[in-house]
Amino acid sequence: MSKSLDAISQKTLEAIVLDRLREAILGGYFEPESQLNQVLVAQQFGVSRGPLRTALSRLEEEGLVVNIPHRGTFVTRLDRKKVHDLYDVRAVLEAHAVRLATPYCTENDLVNLEHTIHQMQEAAAKGDTNEVIRLDFAIHQFFVERSANQTLRQVWSTLKVQMRRALTFRHRSYPDLQEIADSHLPFIGLLRAGDADGAARIMESHIREACEDLMERWPAEKEPQETHLQPSPIVLERNP
Repeated sequence: MSKSLDAISQKTLEAIVLDRLREAILGGYFEPESQLNQVLVAQQFGVSRGPLRTALSRLEEEGLVVNIPHRGTFVTRLDRKKVHDLYDVRAVLEAHAVRLATPYCTENDLVNLEHTIHQMQEAAAKGDTNEVIRLDFAIHQFFVERSANQTLRQVWSTLKVQMRRALTFRHRSYPDLQEIADSHLPFIGLLRAGDADGAARIMESHIREACEDLMERWPAEKEPQETHLQPSPIVLERNP
């Protein structure tokens, strides 16, 4: 006797809450050092506090929140030294990824990469910072995935949340999004020429220059402050 089974959602409720809460923090919905009121956040998501606590535990592992006993859970503030160290590691790691990825890049890969850069330029022209951030991150991830080095991919994956946060912080404060988009164009010619070392040098320089710019424009430290939820709602989307 055969019976049909209901389709299993690809994401559990806990995973969906985790994704939405992470995006809310990375997108600036919750300000650094603001307190996350679990009751109010759960109400806005329309979930119980169980999945929210699970999500907060994971976000603490990722360094996005910190739980202070008898006080509550707070969004962490980006630390200047840690961001500098992060970019230092990225420069070495991603330069090596480009060096390894170059021989594996097909013409189709390069066409898609060029298209992504053009999309980023269009987004920059429109002032769409969120799309520039998304596409920029995708380009860097492309090289890591094409490196064919599983250990490198795993190490990069452990850092990617903090990378995304630092990237978001820089792009939202950078005066010229078009310049950010255009800075990726040199990779295409070097990859087509099969110049792995040249492309790797460009990537390392690209990341180190971004770090120098970010350090120069790092804002002065502010007094800690506690805020609660913004008035606009967070939408929790569930898979059918």
